[in-house]
Amino acid sequence: MTQTVLSYFSGTVLIGAAGINPQHYTRLIGSTYNPNFSVALLLLGLSFLLADCLVSIRKSFFYKLMLQLSAVCIFTHAIILTGSRAGFVIMLILFITFLIRWKKWISLVFLILMLVNIPLIVDWMPRSEQLFESAELRKEIWKNSFNLWQEHSLFGTTPIGFYTEYSSLFHEHVPHAHNMILGVFTEYGALGGIALLFVIFINGYKVLYLYFSKTKNKVHLDVFLFSLPVILLTGAFDYVLFSPQVAFLAIILLACWDLYTAKITLVNPRMAEITMGLIKNHSFLTSKNKKTSNN
Repeated sequence: MTQTVLSYFSGTVLIGAAGINPQHYTRLIGSTYNPNFSVALLLLGLSFLLADCLVSIRKSFFYKLMLQLSAVCIFTHAIILTGSRAGFVIMLILFITFLIRWKKWISLVFLILMLVNIPLIVDWMPRSEQLFESAELRKEIWKNSFNLWQEHSLFGTTPIGFYTEYSSLFHEHVPHAHNMILGVFTEYGALGGIALLFVIFINGYKVLYLYFSKTKNKVHLDVFLFSLPVILLTGAFDYVLFSPQVAFLAIILLACWDLYTAKITLVNPRMAEITMGLIKNHSFLTSKNKKTSNN
């Protein structure tokens, strides 16, 4: 945390912020000027790394796996240093997902151990002493953001207008809604919010379709299974797409996912065949019952 060239490269000094004394700022910042945005990038990096670890395990590349696990430890330490409570919880979810994809019984044991040791995990959580205070503050921001959306329900406040409108109505300096879905509804109105929900629904369907399908061509599925939920999970407690760095990476990730799932149709032919069969049977039984009642 000293003003050296190494500190700029390691991300322990906030570049270009004259109002913050780096000696008194204890959270890992990185290049995003905000620890909550930094943790989003770190979680995405961890998700890619865990997916690659699964490849090494399946192909028995144990020397490569040892290097990857060393990097996992570095990412884990960095995520804790950001001081993000949401990032800490999402990191645990990623580890559970990794164990599920590797050995389901190990993930079950790990989950039971976590549930038994919840007080210990809370102690490990960064800034756990401020957990309830921060939850109340976040709840207040969400409530005010919802009220702000009601004032601009159709087209929203726009991303530039959110800060001004929030300050004028609630007399507090809040740059965004600290929730991705609520933030999009507030800034882009019902039109943008419904469009976002539609995108989430389509991509959620694609994930489930690929996960349960018997298709053998699922080489990169683990990469997306780990990384795509990070966008939603971080967006549940903060509006990380507010950061251009995070949004730019998310756009690239979603573009790759869209290309990867380009051949998936929203209507599964087999499911459509079963549905049509049920409809025909129902129509046949209905008409038969009508004839019987008429006789």
